[in-house]
Amino acid sequence: MLLPNFIEIETSTYCNRRCSFCPNSVYDRGTKQKLIDDGLFKKIVIELGCVRYKGAVALHNYNEPLFDPFLYEHLETLAENIPDSKRMILTNGDILTREKLTKLDSHGANLVRIAIYSSNQSPIEAIITHAKTLGLNAQPIITDEGIVSKLKFNNMDVSYLAPNRDLFTNRGGLVKKRDFSDDCYLPFVSSAIDVDGNMKICCEIYPADELHRKFGIIGNLKDRTFLDLWFSVEYNQLRAELLKHDRNNEICRRCKKVPKSSRKVNSEIIDEWKELLKDEHLSD
Repeated sequence: MLLPNFIEIETSTYCNRRCSFCPNSVYDRGTKQKLIDDGLFKKIVIELGCVRYKGAVALHNYNEPLFDPFLYEHLETLAENIPDSKRMILTNGDILTREKLTKLDSHGANLVRIAIYSSNQSPIEAIITHAKTLGLNAQPIITDEGIVSKLKFNNMDVSYLAPNRDLFTNRGGLVKKRDFSDDCYLPFVSSAIDVDGNMKICCEIYPADELHRKFGIIGNLKDRTFLDLWFSVEYNQLRAELLKHDRNNEICRRCKKVPKSSRKVNSEIIDEWKELLKDEHLSD
């Protein structure tokens, strides 16, 4: 079954930062804390459990997950219902402590990824400095993705990334970006669900923007199942258009993605999607 290999579930909305490359710097959505309904969250996770989902699940999108007061309970729900999944926390690290790291580990997180955006130190120095506050010894290396350091904390992986900002997108036209590519495979390999339960066409969709709400939402998981939306006619039509390099969706026309070479996708997965879509959507 062609399930996404990465799912983002936004369980809260608050973020303490206003980064220039994020729509939170343009809108005030991130200044207010809204939490996902617990029953809705459990519904989504139980549905993933029914298909024995084994991919990655990250409890974030346009938020800082460590401010979610129910984050640890959500991790337990994931571990209980989809035990073979990779449960990820992506954080800016501002309020991360060794105590919180221990708690994340004990509640079922598999990976904590810390994004470093320092203006006072070099990326390598910033990673080493932050790791020391957690009692960790980071040894950063330079990669195409950015400055990276991979560590182990008890049963959990900890990864630092000072990202290469040349790989950033323009968030569906909401922030400035110059690079452009016709290729986009996000709707084939990843799923993004916002705090209200909307399945978005991709993680770039920002619900506070009127255009994004109108053209960037497939449906809502309160009244439809995950599989129903993931394989829906509307979503498959968008995928078929992307395969043909047709940017008919209003958001996709505005979206500037990084070149194909910098966002590697397993070609076998795309071939499977082409086979699935060919009769109904890809015929001339």
